[in-house]
Amino acid sequence: MAPGPQGAATLLSPEQERELPGLLDQGPGAHGWDDQCWTLARVNRLIGERYGVGFADPSGVWRMLDRLGLSWQVPAVRAAERDEEDIAAWRTQVWPRVKRAGRTRRGLPRLR
Repeated sequence: MAPGPQGAATLLSPEQERELPGLLDQGPGAHGWDDQCWTLARVNRLIGERYGVGFADPSGVWRMLDRLGLSWQVPAVRAAERDEEDIAAWRTQVWPRVKRAGRTRRGLPRLR
């Protein structure tokens, strides 16, 4: 029995594909961007700079990331800049005042 149709050859070697998630985990800032947002264009540029190859179409980047088990969704890991103590203080000190002020200004009844 003949094998089924074969897809196009992968752009990166298996070793490069194993290395790529680690590079992406470092975040865009480690690769010269000012924010922490990966885009397909940025991933493609990183691949080009690191490995000397690139995708002509961003959908190729998306398909490769999907095949590697990487997601375009927001990561579960919190931002490095996140300060849990400041957030807790805001929730307990500021938010109750803001919430009360909003109800009284709009004439809404206070909840008990």
